[in-house]
Amino acid sequence: MAAKNPLISPYYATVEQVRSFPPTLVITAGQDSLAPEAEAFKDKLMEAGVAVTFRRFEGARHGFNLMDEPGAAESWQMIVDHLNRYLEHRE
Repeated sequence: MAAKNPLISPYYATVEQVRSFPPTLVITAGQDSLAPEAEAFKDKLMEAGVAVTFRRFEGARHGFNLMDEPGAAESWQMIVDHLNRYLEHRE
C-alpha cells in the first residue's frame, strides 16, 4: 500500500473524495507537529463544501485534552456538542 494512501490518512484524499464526508469537527493543538496536516485537511474539507467546525488551541500540545491542561474541558465539550448536534435525530 502506498505511503500517501487516503485509506491510511484522509489527509491524502482528493477534494472529490472528501465531498461526501459528514459534518466534521477538527481540533488542533498549536504546539503539535501534526497541526499543519490537520489544518490542511480542514481546508480541503471546506473546499469540498463539507460543514466544518474548527478550533486551534494555541499553546496546547498533542494530546492536551487527555490531560489536565488548559483547553481540555472546552475541547471535550466541543466534541460532545458536535456529536449531539449531528446524531440526536437519528433512529
